Amino acid sequence: MGAWKKAKLSEEKNLCDIKIAWYKGHYRVYNSTISVSIDKENYNEVYYGQSSGTTLELGTYLFKEALAGKYLK
Repeated sequence: MGAWKKAKLSEEKNLCDIKIAWYKGHYRVYNSTISVSIDKENYNEVYYGQSSGTTLELGTYLFKEALAGKYLK
């Protein structure tokens, strides 16, 4: 079963990456899709990939392209 999380920024920003620390990230690999929206209804996928499975530290996930957004999921 998958899980997801939404986040709202305080204002619209030009986004090119996100930093995520995963629960038990030092021995679990997580598959993730990250999408960005300006209006909370129309999302553009900016990243799809896996976590390293080797660290509890923040990992940086670079987007395919910079995109204006206020909402992430």
